[in-house]
Amino acid sequence: MNKKFLSGILACALAAGSAFGVTACRDLGESGTGGTGGTGENQNVVKPGTVITDEALVREMIDAVSGAEIGGLTCSASLDMNITAEEKSSAKVTLEGSARLRGGMEADLFCAVENGSGEQRTTGYHLLFVRGDALYSASKEGTEGNKETFDALKAELKAEDPLVLGREEAETLQSVLNAPALLGIAGNLASVAEGVVTKTEGGYSLTYDVIAAAEGLLAGAEKLAETAETTAGMTVSALFAQPFVSDLFGKLLGGVTAKELYDLAAPLLPQEIVSLLPEADAKGDAFGYLTGLLRSGDFYASVTGGEEDWAAYKTFGEVPLETLAEALSGGTLEDLGLKELLHGWSGKLGEKLVGLAADLAGIGGTAKSGEAELTVTFSLDEQKKLLGFSAEGLIAGSLAPEAEEGESETVRAAETGETSLRASVKIEAAIVSSPELFDLSGCEYSEADGDRAQIPSA
Repeated sequence: MNKKFLSGILACALAAGSAFGVTACRDLGESGTGGTGGTGENQNVVKPGTVITDEALVREMIDAVSGAEIGGLTCSASLDMNITAEEKSSAKVTLEGSARLRGGMEADLFCAVENGSGEQRTTGYHLLFVRGDALYSASKEGTEGNKETFDALKAELKAEDPLVLGREEAETLQSVLNAPALLGIAGNLASVAEGVVTKTEGGYSLTYDVIAAAEGLLAGAEKLAETAETTAGMTVSALFAQPFVSDLFGKLLGGVTAKELYDLAAPLLPQEIVSLLPEADAKGDAFGYLTGLLRSGDFYASVTGGEEDWAAYKTFGEVPLETLAEALSGGTLEDLGLKELLHGWSGKLGEKLVGLAADLAGIGGTAKSGEAELTVTFSLDEQKKLLGFSAEGLIAGSLAPEAEEGESETVRAAETGETSLRASVKIEAAIVSSPELFDLSGCEYSEADGDRAQIPSA
């Protein structure tokens, strides 16, 4: 039996727990309070700041975001992190970039990372260019008192003694980024979480509270894990037949064909798995393709290889979740501890994110408190054309130092004090038809054997 494939099935089944999160997130067509929208002439008199409740108008906004055609975009982002322990330290990341999305993704990205404490601070600069099936990158350490810019570093790429780029293959990345299913699923996210539409000076805004949506998702996933553990013989098909599961997948995969889903998944899966997948119909729907795999006897036989342990079932849809868990881990669903894991995150997302941020920053300790905020806002003009989007988030909390063997966290904290962490992020992106990108022709890069070569003209 192919355990990699079984792992994928179980992962998909458990990911369906997010469907229960939908119960905490109404459809956007029901959202908004405290104002009246309107269509036709009436919408011209709606005052800026009014929350739209007209369901037809709200649905137009959702459809405008979901169906927006994006030729390119420019973006900027910043991340500020402050850590207070025995001494204060901070880190700041700034990013700017542009990307063309039509006919194969091409992008320019510049990132500056500054960190340290007091006068002991360092700054690193990073360039990344996506061109065709290649990723070109370069990094440079800053010098004291000298701030580099994107333009200055690009100039160094064509200097007499140039900054040399590294090169990596990006064929898989391009296959995924250019897959129609990826953009379709990303657009469909606007239909599965609760948002608020507000009239603005120049049009409308559509705003999502991402943390609230995630909390609802986690609570639902925990409930699903409990149901799976306590329902004897629950099969994979029974799980996917849950109304919430089918509703979520139906929304996420709305408008995505079976062939598009196949083309998105194929580069990400092991070839041995891809070779077993049945042909995907260019006109069939993606969710129907997934459920069809569960009902296919031929597909089941090709994956299981006729092994005696799996002879009791004819399709994957008939296989109990407990059987999959035992095949993968040798234990039961309860032994996997999924319910406990989800319970640890549900209702404690802020605390968990503080711990995750601390790990990424290389700080030891156990998160004791935490809060998190993240909102994403899409901006549209009066004609309901998508102009861009922004995001703003905050993570803040405290960590107790890790206790040594035989020592309690309370005693350890009393001796060394707690660490406080605060991180904020801002992102701004504007949609443009075809942003200007840097001409890499003539720039040098290192080949695999260490020799240098020049990037040819496009």
